[in-house]
Amino acid sequence: MRRIARTFRRLGSCENGSVAVEFAFIGLLLIAGSLIAIDFGRAFYLYNKVSNAMDRAARKSLVFNASNEQLIAEIMKDFPKFVITDPSQYPDEIPKVTVVEDTDFRSVKADVIFRPVVPAFVSDKVTMSLTRRLPKAS
Repeated sequence: MRRIARTFRRLGSCENGSVAVEFAFIGLLLIAGSLIAIDFGRAFYLYNKVSNAMDRAARKSLVFNASNEQLIAEIMKDFPKFVITDPSQYPDEIPKVTVVEDTDFRSVKADVIFRPVVPAFVSDKVTMSLTRRLPKAS
């Protein structure tokens, strides 16, 4: 009986493996934080890429009086080409561009689906929308 009590006392004061347990807690936070930072960077890069493409298309539209199809083609120039006949089947991270004409302005809207590595609490994808209102060239 004393031998069992002595063994339990010795195991109770043993600190072997405590560093591994501490690293498991801290390492989990470090890895999760790194993945979240990478996701934020990817989303920011994608947003800037679409924004720059829309700005370039807006300049071309004003200077050369481009049509709606030329405007969409200019925006899509930065993104990989896929032979897809149905626009609902576009892969993620390729914008779906719509142009709405008014009497004096054009509204260009680009929707991009972003799938983060670390899923969000609500869903596994985030839709980013960018809108530009362009005056029609005279």
